[in-house]
Amino acid sequence: MRIALGVFSAAIWLVVGPGELGADETAVDPSRIGNLAPARVDVPSGAYRYANLTLAGADGTPIPLHVAFRDQAAVQVFMLGGRYPQLSKVKANDSSIAGEIQILLRGLEPTRITLDAAIQNGVVTGSFTSAGPDVGMRYGMPNKGTVKGTITAEAALSKANALSPQAAWPGFWGASGDSSSPRSATPVVSDGKEIRLLWRSEATTGHGPGSATRSRLDRASFSELRGTSSWTLMGGGASLVLGGGAVYCTLHEGNGTLAAHGLEPLDDLVAKGIAEFETKFGKTWADMERRRWKMQADDVVVAVDAETGATRWRTVLPLRGINFTDHKSATIGHTPVYGDGKLFVIGSACRIYALDAATGKVLWENSDGRNCAVREWYLQSKLAGKPMPKGGHGDAERSEGGAAAYADGVMVTPDFGGNLMGIDGATGKTLWTLPKGASEHVRPLLARVEGKAVAIVSDSSYPSNLLGVDVKSGKAVWTSKGSGSGKLLLIGDVLYVAKDKTFAAYKLGAGDPAKLWEQPNEFSYGPLVYNGKHIFTYGYNPAQKDHVVVLIDPQTGRVAAQIPHPDALNHATPFVLGDNFMLQPDCVHSNNYMYILDGNPAQFKVTGKFDPKHHNTNTYGGATVGFIHPIAEGRLWFRCADGIYCYDLRRSNSP
Repeated sequence: MRIALGVFSAAIWLVVGPGELGADETAVDPSRIGNLAPARVDVPSGAYRYANLTLAGADGTPIPLHVAFRDQAAVQVFMLGGRYPQLSKVKANDSSIAGEIQILLRGLEPTRITLDAAIQNGVVTGSFTSAGPDVGMRYGMPNKGTVKGTITAEAALSKANALSPQAAWPGFWGASGDSSSPRSATPVVSDGKEIRLLWRSEATTGHGPGSATRSRLDRASFSELRGTSSWTLMGGGASLVLGGGAVYCTLHEGNGTLAAHGLEPLDDLVAKGIAEFETKFGKTWADMERRRWKMQADDVVVAVDAETGATRWRTVLPLRGINFTDHKSATIGHTPVYGDGKLFVIGSACRIYALDAATGKVLWENSDGRNCAVREWYLQSKLAGKPMPKGGHGDAERSEGGAAAYADGVMVTPDFGGNLMGIDGATGKTLWTLPKGASEHVRPLLARVEGKAVAIVSDSSYPSNLLGVDVKSGKAVWTSKGSGSGKLLLIGDVLYVAKDKTFAAYKLGAGDPAKLWEQPNEFSYGPLVYNGKHIFTYGYNPAQKDHVVVLIDPQTGRVAAQIPHPDALNHATPFVLGDNFMLQPDCVHSNNYMYILDGNPAQFKVTGKFDPKHHNTNTYGGATVGFIHPIAEGRLWFRCADGIYCYDLRRSNSP
């Protein structure tokens, strides 16, 4: 029996292939999870409207409230600043908005807010009253006050936030391999205070469990979750992608008959908490709570209109996934890829799907990958009452985050078992498998070399090497020895690789990449992005014992400008913002604030800070965050704890 062992921080994972187990344990078909139910596509109906309201008590402190309606009924409601709306009986007709909203704070009974407002020419004015334990508390509601704001029909919202057909962020690396979108003439802000929220998605798109279900712990404490919204603790951590006028989000939701490992049968404390939840909020919410503690999962894909936030479609693939995590922040975050009008998705159990991006229809499924077989064998074994072999669950480490790429009709994806796969985008047939051709959490970077699409990945056998793989044939067309295990950036036909001690550029062409130059990397650079003039990244200055942000000349690799940064940059994520840059400093703990930096070396400095008031997805508070946020034509899309948020980065006087 071969056991692959890896270590990440304090978490340890083991992977055992289904063909490598005892006879009794391989009696179950390793490629299926029983009879798979067909996929279901849900398309909302009714006229969509979006209300952007502000409540204020006697002291005038604004409390933002957003409500989405289908016809007259509220289908989504949320508030900013630490409040979690749960239930809404608000209705809107042509002349008024009225009804009750329930707000939940951690560990408290719900607070009830009653609205009574008039609508005239899209302008909302009126009053509210509130009652409950939140009144007068921290983040507390005044007992009464005013309501002001607007309500906008879908067509008008789309017109105000129009995007061109070129607006795209099709995969993890953005549109062209440099973590950016196509260049746009749209003027953008230089100060975070100018950024405003446009909408929160109609769809709820939860994130994966943080300190919730822990697969290797004997018991789990419901008390730390009590009062927390169910949707903040299911879903995974895949980044968003943008294409065809929609933002796509993949997630998984617990389902089926199996309780999470260590909760078999369901822990008494959890069961008691769910019963209490049902008493407070009813059977629908209690059923959602029960699903959080399931081992099996439905894989779910949601398409959200990128201009309005309205749901285009929601596809559910029943019981094809796994809701099985570890440690305080473990989650499965496989980022999909958009291409040729299709969305290619890696499910939570590593099953591959292709969906029609316009309709959500599932075109094909593929379960050929090694780790898909491992995980589906594990679930099938559990369903059949087979004993779980030690380390045989096919689980990932503390956080599993891979991504697919797509070019020339071929989806290129890791199988999370050390192999790289090429799948025909039209049929779903596996064209090739490159053994040991991908590190566990690889995100293939695509380059165009002499007219051929080449996927650049780390060699899993020799991580210090990079491989260039022809996407059509699956053959390694070149090897760059000693260049792997670093941060990658592709600008045209030049590949930049930042390793712990060196920063080098390679010319891609016939044969192996040719090294153009190599510079010492004194700061141990983080991820690299490019604004068309300079490379931006961050690092640690050992001499001054603090973090720095850096501009680099792409022609020479030399530092063009550097300044100290006050924050601890914990796996920070940089982004391109026009000629400037944005930096999210603390992705480990999912704090979503971002700095804006001038991209001119002569005046390289922080020009502003963006501190969004949406519900952060903090690992200690219950979720992890998608690390890459699409930016296109002056819009920024965040995947957050409860949904997708779209922010306007355009200058106020721009269209």
